[in-house]
Amino acid sequence: MNDGTRNPEQSPVKKKQRARKAKGRTHNPQPKDLSTSNRSKEKRKRSYVWNFIDGSDPTRNVCRGCGQTFEKTTGTGSLGYHINVCSGPRVIFDKDEAEKYLAMALLTNNIAPGFLECPWTQAWAKLLQPDYSLPGRTTFNDTLCPKAVELLKRMMEEKIANILSFCVSFDGWSSTAVRGYLGVIAHGIDQHWKLECFFLALRRVTSAETADCVARIAMEVKMLFTVNKM
Repeated sequence: MNDGTRNPEQSPVKKKQRARKAKGRTHNPQPKDLSTSNRSKEKRKRSYVWNFIDGSDPTRNVCRGCGQTFEKTTGTGSLGYHINVCSGPRVIFDKDEAEKYLAMALLTNNIAPGFLECPWTQAWAKLLQPDYSLPGRTTFNDTLCPKAVELLKRMMEEKIANILSFCVSFDGWSSTAVRGYLGVIAHGIDQHWKLECFFLALRRVTSAETADCVARIAMEVKMLFTVNKM
């Protein structure tokens, strides 16, 4: 006889609970591979001590200066103490200095930032410094490139200061989108009779390349490099 009351055993919640219990009795999960889990969660080495300690060996850490070995569980505090008292030669890797030269090499040789993300380039960098990872193209464009441009500018200004007089030439280009550009190149002979050439700037041309337009661009570049020898 149905008196209008619901049997608790027939509720949707009870049915789901019984289904989970039945699934648990028949399911036999495989044990986790803890070694694989640990490898996937390996911490990235951030301490400065890894500039002096080689951690590439899976069973031990080795001092790059004296060759002394340490257990993998040795903390960075103990490794740092050893570095301070180590009598062997120190191999110091300066990340900022290395990236400065890297950016200068790419800019002066007109190498695309995608070179940094090439697997062969990354493997080569790991061979030289195992604990260092190359910057990506975003870091290169936003951080390294502006610093390198400022450094190149200072170097050019120093060379220009040693030139008694020089001439300026202009070269025009058009992009694939039919946009006009005007390059400004300076030529001069320094105190040692060495010919120096500088690509000072590349300016977008939005009007006719008249004498007034070229003169205006030349004056802008002159002010940019504080050149008074034109």
